[in-house]
Amino acid sequence: AYALDAVGRARLLPRITAALEGTVDSYVTGADFGAPDDTYAGPTGKLLAFAAELGDGSDPAAFGGTDLIALMEAMTTDSGGSAGRIVDDAPLDYANVYGQIWAARGLLAVDSPEASTAVDFLLSQQCADGHFRSFFTDTCGATAPGPDATAFAVVLMHDYATDGSDLAAAVDKATAWLVDWQGRRGGLADDKGVVNANSTGLAGWAFGLEGRNRAAKQAAVWLRARQVPGRGCDG
Repeated sequence: AYALDAVGRARLLPRITAALEGTVDSYVTGADFGAPDDTYAGPTGKLLAFAAELGDGSDPAAFGGTDLIALMEAMTTDSGGSAGRIVDDAPLDYANVYGQIWAARGLLAVDSPEASTAVDFLLSQQCADGHFRSFFTDTCGATAPGPDATAFAVVLMHDYATDGSDLAAAVDKATAWLVDWQGRRGGLADDKGVVNANSTGLAGWAFGLEGRNRAAKQAAVWLRARQVPGRGCDG
């Protein structure tokens, strides 16, 4: 949905909205796996952001009959050393930095009073060199850097990074790290060192938003060379 919106295909968004409104439980809970009482913070953050920003006039407090704002706020830690951290409402907590980024975006989009603490916790996941961890348990300097999480942070926080703010400084630093991470031919590797279209596309989007035009062009050229022509693929 965000990609379609970015390239001016907004006419397709009402269809996506209708599909998501009809499958909220499938999207944010474990209902499809026999655990209907389990609710997951990452998908909730994604759906909240979508409903608030691209949902064709939908109310995120009543999206498909679900109050996504209340649901997200309930899974955002209120106080203590982990204030702002998202936590799954389930026996096992699978929440991670990707979900934290989406949750922060969604809470910011609806002006939630918990948005600032969610952003603060997200910023605590940025390492000194500028990259963001992928998982809360990762260790800066010991765990492989997370280029995809870093690019997501830039893309989704860009619109809310006001001049002079801590968030703006974090986004600038993350972008600089991504530029350094980019390969000589324009592609970007994931945390396993494999250059791929997913990492390159996300970083290229981040470069474009942040005005890093040379890096964005290099990423686009690398991607274009790997696009399958027409409908066929011979392997």
